[in-house]
Amino acid sequence: MSPNHIHHSRRGMLLLMVILMLSLFMAAGAVMLTIAARARSAARANASSSQQSASSDTVVRDALDKALMAAIRGATSGTNGSVTITGTGGTPIFENLLADKYGTSLNAQGEDLSGTNTPVVSFELENFVGSGQSLNGRVVTIVPQTSGDGDISSFRILGVLSGTTAGDVKCYLAQLPSTAPKILPQQNFNVVLNGREFTPASGTTSPESYDAYDNVNDWLAQPVLANGNVNSFGRLSYGNTYGNVSWIVSGSAQTINALSTVDNDNDGVLDGAWIPPDQVINNVQNKGSTPLPYVLPDQPSPLGGTLRFQVSYLILDLDGRINVNAAGIASGTQGSYAGTLNGPIGMGYGPADIAAPMLLSSPLTLPSSSGTYASGTAWQNMLLSGTPSTATGPSSSQRRSPPFIGRIDGRYGVNASPGLLGNDSAGNQQTSVAANAITGGTDSMYTLTLAGPNAVADLKAETRVYMTAPTAAQIAAGQITPTLNFYRPTWTADGVDDPYEVRLDTDAPRPGVPRRAAVSGSANDDSVFTLGEFETVLRANDSDASQLSQRLAAGLEDMAQRNRMTITTDSWSTPGLTGLAARKLEDYIATAIPAMTTTTYTSGSHVLSPDVAAGLRFNINRPVLSGTSAAAIGQQQEFCKGLYTLARALGVTDADAAAQWAVNVLDFRDADSTMTRFAYDTNLADGWQITTSSPVVYGAERPDIVIVETAAWRDLTTTQAQLFVNMHRPAFSALRTTGSGGTTISGTTEVPDAPLLDALGNLDLAKTHNNLASGSPIWQLRFKPASNEVVQFRALTGASGTTQTQFVAGVSGSTITTVYGPGTAPAGIPGNGYVCIHSASPTNFSIAPSVAAVAVSVTPTAFQLPTTTANVRLERLADPTQANSATNPYVPVDSASCTEITFASPASPPAWTKTQRRGPGSIGSTVPPLAQFWRQNWDTSTSGTILGTYSVSGSNPVPWFHWPNRPFISPAELALVPSGSTGTDGVLANYNFPTNSLATSTTSITVNSSTTQLGSLIIDATHVPSRFAENTLSLTGTGTAHNIVGLDKLQANHFSKWREPGRVNVNTIVSGSTVPTDNIVWATLVGGTQMTVATSGSTAQVTQNPFTPTASGSVTPATSMSQLLSLSGLANQPLARLAISSSTTLDPQDKNSYFPYVPAIRLANTATVQSNVFAIWITVRITDDSPNAPSPVTKRLFAIVDRSIPVGYLPNKDLNVRDTIRLKRYLD
Repeated sequence: MSPNHIHHSRRGMLLLMVILMLSLFMAAGAVMLTIAARARSAARANASSSQQSASSDTVVRDALDKALMAAIRGATSGTNGSVTITGTGGTPIFENLLADKYGTSLNAQGEDLSGTNTPVVSFELENFVGSGQSLNGRVVTIVPQTSGDGDISSFRILGVLSGTTAGDVKCYLAQLPSTAPKILPQQNFNVVLNGREFTPASGTTSPESYDAYDNVNDWLAQPVLANGNVNSFGRLSYGNTYGNVSWIVSGSAQTINALSTVDNDNDGVLDGAWIPPDQVINNVQNKGSTPLPYVLPDQPSPLGGTLRFQVSYLILDLDGRINVNAAGIASGTQGSYAGTLNGPIGMGYGPADIAAPMLLSSPLTLPSSSGTYASGTAWQNMLLSGTPSTATGPSSSQRRSPPFIGRIDGRYGVNASPGLLGNDSAGNQQTSVAANAITGGTDSMYTLTLAGPNAVADLKAETRVYMTAPTAAQIAAGQITPTLNFYRPTWTADGVDDPYEVRLDTDAPRPGVPRRAAVSGSANDDSVFTLGEFETVLRANDSDASQLSQRLAAGLEDMAQRNRMTITTDSWSTPGLTGLAARKLEDYIATAIPAMTTTTYTSGSHVLSPDVAAGLRFNINRPVLSGTSAAAIGQQQEFCKGLYTLARALGVTDADAAAQWAVNVLDFRDADSTMTRFAYDTNLADGWQITTSSPVVYGAERPDIVIVETAAWRDLTTTQAQLFVNMHRPAFSALRTTGSGGTTISGTTEVPDAPLLDALGNLDLAKTHNNLASGSPIWQLRFKPASNEVVQFRALTGASGTTQTQFVAGVSGSTITTVYGPGTAPAGIPGNGYVCIHSASPTNFSIAPSVAAVAVSVTPTAFQLPTTTANVRLERLADPTQANSATNPYVPVDSASCTEITFASPASPPAWTKTQRRGPGSIGSTVPPLAQFWRQNWDTSTSGTILGTYSVSGSNPVPWFHWPNRPFISPAELALVPSGSTGTDGVLANYNFPTNSLATSTTSITVNSSTTQLGSLIIDATHVPSRFAENTLSLTGTGTAHNIVGLDKLQANHFSKWREPGRVNVNTIVSGSTVPTDNIVWATLVGGTQMTVATSGSTAQVTQNPFTPTASGSVTPATSMSQLLSLSGLANQPLARLAISSSTTLDPQDKNSYFPYVPAIRLANTATVQSNVFAIWITVRITDDSPNAPSPVTKRLFAIVDRSIPVGYLPNKDLNVRDTIRLKRYLD
């Protein structure tokens, strides 16, 4: 090989190596490029993933929480707060829950907090302008100015007096129990004063006094049912306001209607709209600028763009439902009512009267005429414990099989008894039958607030009340009234182990477990259902439902889905003054009683009742002792004064009428026969001042004996004259019955008071106050008013050893100036009996053998009329246990006109006639049917000369006189208390039906530029408190602060906690088109009855809720309790009354004035027009407009909010608002 050849070969190898190296570098570069590209992609993916993760967790949860708080207390500042804003001015357009309840609030400064460890706290409110009394009853929140100086705490204002510094006022607060102890500040603090709840501010219409499916409550969604399931929505949350917003799209304002595009609760039915709508979010020209309105503002995205938030709400009312912890009776089933007359079971004492077993009847049916409910064992398991039935699997009415967890505890726990088994002495029981030392030592809360031994109450909702015609035997005995029947399958102690012994208050224990260990003895093992257990029913369609508490869902068996929109475990209403009644009272205090800010209750010159002054409705069942002890008289006067001044404050200008009605209300409800004396002050502006010259009225009692006939004659020739007065004692046959058809009599009730009776139970006209001859006669007949001449029935012993009467002339106070007589004394008058008082040696008229005759001596002056035509009056000692005196006078019970037949002997008159009270068979057409016989309505030309008895048929007895002498069932019963005077003619002079009660007055009253009626204001300003245990605060001991605000005036030391469980808001009941399934809540509320009511002069059948339409928004909701009780969509209507039949057959409502008001009496304790507890679903969708951003993220939240819990409210301020959130859960 040549050298040249070797040289060229080496150069080729070198070139090859260079090429190989270059190729290697190129390959390495390619690999590096690939790695870099992949790293870049991985980094971008990681960044995207990180952003998506952040949106799903931290960002989304923060957004959901802010959206919830926006719904509760608003998201921006404004006049009343809002959920969102519009434009740059920040004008609120979507109302929040607290603004809807409280309206506006005030900021202030406070100092000198004292009494932090007592039930009554006080502080000085600095530089307050306005009437201090306008603050009473409102929620005040103390906010520490320094971090760590105590908690933010809310209270109720009980009273306000002038402060120690000019311009300041001193506020006294109720420190109510709560689950979280309060640490109050030691230094000066800020104060937030909420507006008065559900009461329009002066000169405005907001906040409104009610909650309903209408445009002023636009936040509330309205589901529509079809066969028990949600089928659609008549209203979306914020749906109406949504369509009135100017949404910015492509730079211009547009109107976009709310469309159901979101399924917030995951049940397959679209129930919400996006705020803002998709058109706003997706519009290109809107990118980079915040869309208005919004709930949550935009925020920067880590990817360089913007995160935009859309929110959808589903807010459902839980107070328009049946509370399974409060509704229904304690025993689970009422038993058999076969053979009794049809009518609702239960007298309407509270939520226990709600026919809750109907919810779990399968198939769902209304009650039969026998009154039983086809609920099987399901409802009994819910109450008394048991093993729910197993399910066969999902069905069209139950998408998920109900859980089977074996035996469950009912709400009354293992011992199946509410409260302490067999133990009714606990002080926290409002229905206790145990003697209560605070009330006087011998009386119990049951006897003072429900019924004594001579009346029937019905806590256990087991009583059916009805009338029956007098039997043939009763007619033969002279009975002219029907018989009042109180039927129960079994008569047991009503106040022992009654359904109201269960504790539902916030501080009560709620174990929330399927089963608890058995307790020993009579310990309380109640196990009411919790919100956590209710959540399982509400969220049955979510994937995690099986992981939630299952007891309630198991107890509902295969009816859980059907009851998803009909039941709740928590519902709360307020006993506070609200609406126009509160507005009227607050305005009156500010203008007519300026002295209230300088008058304490210890001075005795206070005007308003302490509960009314503290912003509560007047308790018409406040414990009041009977008798003449100093304590009893003080309580009686305080009660009458409180009701009298309330009536005056609400617009009654006639002081005498207000005083008479107030004392009649007390005597209607107390157990004795005393006609209570009430002295009153007509000028309230300078405080309460009673002197010896103050006007006085006396209360009315049931007329146990009435005048039925009079006759008189005068011989002008001989000047001889005679007078005859025939009187009748109606039987008032009231029976406790049981057995088949109520044929077994368990006892009598509503009998006359013992001081009026003899040892045999007969009415004793000859009785004296002390049962001695020297005592004051209880009864007298006044026949010459001008000369004060009366016949007194006094048990004197004559020469023959018989008792006699006195003929008295010139009675002055307790001094008898002249006594004539004696005559024969009347024997005791049995029920259905008659007695005729007549001149001695009667001629021209005679007395029937069946009528007891009492002759009055004619020496030296005849028993005769003073003039040709005059009135005779039957009078009774106001207090039959005390001697006659200036303060215990004889009070008219009845009065009758009498006209003498005059003639000159020996000629005879053309005809002998007598004056007769129109009774059976002689009813005058001018008297309403239920006032007939009792009103003083006389036939002055009845032929005949025999004073005898009425003849009566079983089909047409006279009506029952309703005067039960027991505390009120509900405020609706006030409509039955006449305001008629006991003056010269007695309460029967103008007795009527409807009565002339102030509670039914149609007098127009102007409030806040609105016109309402006096009767409506009276109903709205009074109440009977809830009977549930621990519903009130039991105050132990007294103190200066207690007495200043008058808590010592409220007997039994029970003071309201301002929250009452179990009522149903009639405006928010969910309904549908399938009967009876979709109307079951209304049916259970009214006891399943189909009511035919008379309203506005017409008659209509109320078979469905008159306030809630099926689909579209309600245009006629009940705005007040009085309107609710009218069952009318119109304002200023009377209380609804069952229509009175015109047939001759005896229906219950035909012969007793109580029965027409049964629906109103019941609803007044079981229904409301306001709501406080809501289930809220929120869906948030987050859209990122960054390049290569991930898809929008959607997450949900579920919460239950209870705004009955007092918190401070300022728009967009948290304060202690989170206390209202009872349950919160992030979903998905």
